[in-house]
Amino acid sequence: MGLENVGYHSIKDYLGIEENSEQKHEYEKGDILMMTGGTIDHGILCGNAYNELRSTLELSGSECRAIGSEVRIHIEQADSIVYPDAMIICGEIEVSEEDEQAIT
Repeated sequence: MGLENVGYHSIKDYLGIEENSEQKHEYEKGDILMMTGGTIDHGILCGNAYNELRSTLELSGSECRAIGSEVRIHIEQADSIVYPDAMIICGEIEVSEEDEQAIT
């Protein structure tokens, strides 16, 4: 579900809405999309994926880190900011210049 179509939204618009909302939103090329509520099965799947990633990284001695679904990723080339179900970050965390709470 998106916000009422009023034309292109900037990332600044998105961040203002996201900061003041109890719901999560994603940003896709000027559109601000409200994320739908999760299901029990999806929650279990996300938890299992995160746990498997984290365990595998720890057992392998990797310095990479698993991060769950509460952290945004800013994909500059795609002009989007999304909440992935899980991700792996290797090396230093790089933060978006436009969104200090998003990884790039």
